[in-house]
Amino acid sequence: MDPVETSACPAPRRSKKREAILASARTLFCQEGFVSTSMDAIAAHAQVSKATVYAHFSSKQHLFCEVVSHVTDAYIKLSEDLLDAPLREGLTTIALRFLEMVTKPESVTIYRTLINQGQDFPEMVEAFRDAGPRRIIPAIAHYFRVQSERGRLKIADPLLMATIFLHTVKGEGQGRVLGTCISTYPDRVIIDELVTMILTTYAPDRPEADPSRQAISI
Repeated sequence: MDPVETSACPAPRRSKKREAILASARTLFCQEGFVSTSMDAIAAHAQVSKATVYAHFSSKQHLFCEVVSHVTDAYIKLSEDLLDAPLREGLTTIALRFLEMVTKPESVTIYRTLINQGQDFPEMVEAFRDAGPRRIIPAIAHYFRVQSERGRLKIADPLLMATIFLHTVKGEGQGRVLGTCISTYPDRVIIDELVTMILTTYAPDRPEADPSRQAISI
């Protein structure tokens, strides 16, 4: 059995062999799933020794984590231009980038693998969390925190706002790809409405909510 690693993905060391291993792992994980893909199979596909695979990746979980990181890396880097952009433009750009990421065929295949095999292999789910949500949500929370500090929005809990924002974008878009969505609204219409709601609800000059109001239990 391949060893299990429970920590977040270690910092990568770039090399041609490492990239070949990652490419092979990505192919095999998508084709065969996490469970059926062995480190031996990945080594054979990448045309390297098993020892070379372990020299770069300490476990199959570590390797899966890096495969997911490869998908998310391009989407979690927020440039200064994006932070400085008008709010509607910035929020729309973030939403469209995230939607593109979660609806890529590679991302959908990984998600299906998690649904089908995650209950029996929690180490795979943990690797996904390390490389996906635990990186993406704080990155978007940083955006909301910066905008609040600059007085452009008034958000008490940027992490909560990021969670709501990303789940709203992902829910419809990913559901459409998976065939589980019944909405007929185009993704862009939903994103535009979400951005408008945020700009209205969290405007810096909006009066504070009445503290005497109680949440409605459903």
